[in-house]
Amino acid sequence: MSGAGLCADECLKACSVDSECNATGGELCCDFGSDGKACTKAKDCPRFCASDSKCDATQGEACVRVTLESTSSVCTEPKDALKLCANDAECGGGDVCCTIYKESVCISPDKCPRACAASSDCNSERSEICCTTLKLKDPSLAASGLCVDPATVPCPKGCTQSSDCATQNGEICCDGSCKKSCAKSCKASTDCTAQICCLTPAARSPWVRKPIEPGYRVAVGASGGSPGAGGSPGAGGSGNAAGGNRAAGGNLASGGSGVSACLKCSQAVADMERTDAKLCVGASKNLFNALGACVCSGACMASCSNYCLTGAHDTTCDTCVAGGACAADYNACLAD
Repeated sequence: MSGAGLCADECLKACSVDSECNATGGELCCDFGSDGKACTKAKDCPRFCASDSKCDATQGEACVRVTLESTSSVCTEPKDALKLCANDAECGGGDVCCTIYKESVCISPDKCPRACAASSDCNSERSEICCTTLKLKDPSLAASGLCVDPATVPCPKGCTQSSDCATQNGEICCDGSCKKSCAKSCKASTDCTAQICCLTPAARSPWVRKPIEPGYRVAVGASGGSPGAGGSPGAGGSGNAAGGNRAAGGNLASGGSGVSACLKCSQAVADMERTDAKLCVGASKNLFNALGACVCSGACMASCSNYCLTGAHDTTCDTCVAGGACAADYNACLAD
């Protein structure tokens, strides 16, 4: 952290050897590479490697690179491996060589949106805008902007001061974008209010908060399905899904109502939705996006960064959000 830390509710403990950690609680002194060492659960500790010989082949492991945020390889299942590329021919299985990142990578074409400099470069008929602030949370991006539908890929609002944000909704300007909360820089706990100053370098490691998966959803067709044979919606489809997207295979059969059931915020949390595409327009979608804009802090960064948006959305994340700075947003969502 270059001598500076962040105010947080909790902090990973820096360490040099396993004996400095809570072994009875399943902790070990985990090496996070250039970010140093910290006590963490053994299951959450990445095992860096240089070759397959360092991995457990009997468990189907291989030494592979899994994120664009780090050039290090880890022991894991081969299916999780990134495949870098120079052109589409080097990819397989219908993937394309996506060039929006600093390193081109093979991903599904529905996760590789078009690069842009202005919204005029995008397809307004598909509700696309040119989002130029995704790089603030995804440093692997090379494109200055991406054509996305903000209903399915939330686009952070850029800012230079808090007056640029919806202050009436509790937003402040934090690191160039509007957020509901912002981790405060510190050198000692006396710089914080009811928190501690976390100076452990590993707390900011992508391996602690879980690396961002490459790819952003590409905007698809306008709302409303076309009639088809039969009497029920096609698999995975919807007529007028919230956000105006039609899922693959989603043409309505004859006799269908043409409107899919939308989700309340509480239902979306229970279903572990990652975007607001299925949320009911209005209060439910607003509550969900407010929760998505809340930032986990302290030890919770190990399980989520921005709830539902860039971090892992699981029961651990739910627990972190429910008990931290995001509790008000979380409880309002559950009451929906």
